[in-house]
Amino acid sequence: MPENAVQENGDLIIKDVEESNAGQYRCTATGSHQFATDDATLNVAHSSSIVGKPPPLMVDPLVQTVNENEPATFRCWVPGLESCELTWHKEYLGGPLPYGVYQSAGVLKIPRAQLKDAGNYICTASNEFGVGQSPPARLIVNRPFPGIHSNSISLKNFLKN
Repeated sequence: MPENAVQENGDLIIKDVEESNAGQYRCTATGSHQFATDDATLNVAHSSSIVGKPPPLMVDPLVQTVNENEPATFRCWVPGLESCELTWHKEYLGGPLPYGVYQSAGVLKIPRAQLKDAGNYICTASNEFGVGQSPPARLIVNRPFPGIHSNSISLKNFLKN
């Protein structure tokens, strides 16, 4: 049994689990005329970058420029974690997303960017150590130049005799 393990009421409790604790464990119970065993495997994933602190988040791209009515997409993730709950905010933690902007599985989607959608977007994730937040992802929305329509004008000179 590992040094950091204790038995309490038939439970094996391993405190401060380390990679060296990984392996096969067997529970054996005996009674007056009975005997039973059960095996369990402990797998320990190494994720030192997120143990003991809020999750570190990554965002791609950090800056995106689109024309008005074009789509924009930002992706957020926690390195080393395949799945975790991610939430996007506009301008500040808790800031609501503009109408028409939505998020799904860490991806922020803006189907038709408007001038009001421009600004900073922050992605957050939480664990038992707190809330981690991404660096701000900046969206720049350009208003296209209005079309210049020119009418051709022809001038005719009339000579009077």
